[in-house]
Amino acid sequence: MSLYFIAILPPETLSQSIKELKLELAKKYHSRHALKLPAHITLQVPFKMAAAKEEKLKKLLEDFAAQQQAFQVETEGFGRFSRKVLFIGIAKNPALQELHHKLQKYLDKALHLKENEKGRNFHPHFTLATRDLSYQNFEPAWKELQDRKFRASFIANSLVLFKHNGKSWDSFGEFFLDKPSDAVSDS
Repeated sequence: MSLYFIAILPPETLSQSIKELKLELAKKYHSRHALKLPAHITLQVPFKMAAAKEEKLKKLLEDFAAQQQAFQVETEGFGRFSRKVLFIGIAKNPALQELHHKLQKYLDKALHLKENEKGRNFHPHFTLATRDLSYQNFEPAWKELQDRKFRASFIANSLVLFKHNGKSWDSFGEFFLDKPSDAVSDS
């Protein structure tokens, strides 16, 4: 069984800005775990599936994405999950919520996801620090971030499938949302 997850990636310029924040936190607060993956918004939490079904999964995602419309995503400051995760928030976005809901329903029907593989509590964000951010460093890092400004927006126009190679996650396919909107271009 292989491990997969599905996400939205921001454009390279925004991804680089987020990586710089991750590096800053890693240097000051010894939290490097979030650097293992590019900036992303998780749409489907990790799930297990036989590698023999990969082509079916790719076809499912291609078909699903073709029926979805691109949309704009905007960041909204910084946030935290208890004393475990620091992140860049995503502004309330009905199109993103709908995409997540549709994808969950589609994948559950096609792949029969286990309960722990269903992303019921969807809180879109870009993770900056997690897991290895110590209890002692969490509050100082949060105090540094909480009042800072971070504004960005981009057009979400594809889904990216990731596969775990045993040590890290690799991009394993990109599936374009084929009904582009008339939204504003990347900024």
